[in-house]
Amino acid sequence: MLFLAVAFGIINTLLMANFERTREFGLMKALGTRPRRIVGLVLTESALLALVGITAGAVVGLLFVGYWSREGFNLGLLMGGAQGFSLGGVTFDPVLWPRIGATDLLKTAVPVAVLTLLAGLYPAVKASRIEAVDALRSE
Repeated sequence: MLFLAVAFGIINTLLMANFERTREFGLMKALGTRPRRIVGLVLTESALLALVGITAGAVVGLLFVGYWSREGFNLGLLMGGAQGFSLGGVTFDPVLWPRIGATDLLKTAVPVAVLTLLAGLYPAVKASRIEAVDALRSE
């Protein structure tokens, strides 16, 4: 579900960017730019969006995990000061000690990058099909 929400967010972002640049795409088409080049342009923007988003997310995530791995995330405070909890006869410590590795980052970064490129296909194809005359006439 999270990846689906991300995909729709990316599609929305790229469609809005394309909508604001309708005249630009129309001018490019009028000057003879092939639809394939416009698709490439929008997909490049999609790839840059993925790169910046993944990098920013990884940095912020690593900062949070770095902090909580030293301090511990005490769930006991959320449970009214409980010292632990039991599940199926096993007692658990209420303090979580998160950690993250390179494989964890790759497991999320690669699908998000692929999803961003796939989500960018629809806006890219839509931009490449703009009629030059109609696009230049629009406000």
